[in-house]
Order: sequence, then structure tokens, then C-alpha cells
Amino acid sequence: PFSGLRFGKYILLKRLAIGGMAEVYLARLEAAAGFSKPVVIKVVLPGYASDPHFIELFLDEGRLAAQLSHPSIAQTFDLGEVGGRYYLAMEYVAGEPLHVVLRRAERDQKPVPLRCVVRVLTQLLEALDYAHDLGDAEGKPLHLVHRDVTPSNVVITYHGGTKLLDFGIARAATQNHQTQVGIVKGKLGYMAPEQ
Repeated sequence: PFSGLRFGKYILLKRLAIGGMAEVYLARLEAAAGFSKPVVIKVVLPGYASDPHFIELFLDEGRLAAQLSHPSIAQTFDLGEVGGRYYLAMEYVAGEPLHVVLRRAERDQKPVPLRCVVRVLTQLLEALDYAHDLGDAEGKPLHLVHRDVTPSNVVITYHGGTKLLDFGIARAATQNHQTQVGIVKGKLGYMAPEQ
């Protein structure tokens, strides 16, 4: 039902996932002179579109993610609103989530080669180090902590790279809204030491 549906300057191709607060689509950016680029669009669900607190959290996510520019972090290109629904446009990463790769290796009883494990971990740690050390335009540290570095948020690209996704529940010193005391964001087994 979504294939070919226009959403602002994007054409929605298919829904990839739906969560409690947003849905994610594979889409295509279409621009002048036949320019076309695959992207992923994260759209706030209608039930949250009129919640000012949630919208501010979503906008914080977009502003934060737009500052990240690293080869092992999926890029955020655009933040906007179409018909009362806020969205983020992000890099489409062609590959397999790490949890799928690990499950397949276990099923086939073929361990992931050590050189591949080291490459993935090195690229992931470089991305996290970059994000943690990132400063704002004036050089003030953001103190960014991802808070959900799970195998489902790490994609192994078909070209052998590693991409970290979803800074949606990241914590940064510059955010307009801070997590309330006693509220846990992320999964216990994957929480950063700062949490």
C-alpha cells in the first residue's frame, strides 16, 4: 500500500519497520535533472504528531544526528514535516544487521572469521569514539552516549563496512530534554558505562 506514495520530496517504496512511536520506510529522494537517491525515512506515527514533548525529543534526535559525520555512522540528511508528520531522512545502508549475521553463523555452525570480528569491532569502536569525543560548532564537548549499541543497530554492509544506526536514544549534554531520573533508555546488556 506504500509503494509509490509521495511524501514531500520522497517516494515511499516500502515500510521496513513500525515501532511504538515511528515507522521506517525505504524511500527514494527525487530531485532536479533525474537525480535519485535511496534513503530511509523515519516518520512519527500520527498518534504522537500532536504531542509537543515527543516532537521536541524527535527534533532533538534529528539535530543531534545531523552533527555526526563518520564513515561508520549512518548519516542523517534531512529533518522536516509533511502534512503535520515530522520525519528524518537517513542514509540507506545496504547490508545485513549484525544480529542476522550472528544468527546465520550459529545456524550454519560456522563461526564468523576472527579477522571479520576484529574489523567490525574496530569500526564500531572508532564510530563510538568519534561520537563520544564530538564537540559542537564552538568546540564544546557534546558528551554523546549512544545507549543502544545492540546487534540490531549495527549493519554489516555488503562491501565489508560497519555502520552504526539509530542515535534516537542517545544522550548528549546539549539536548533540550534530559532523561528523567529512574527512566532507563536502551537495553541493559548493551548499556554504556556512563549509564
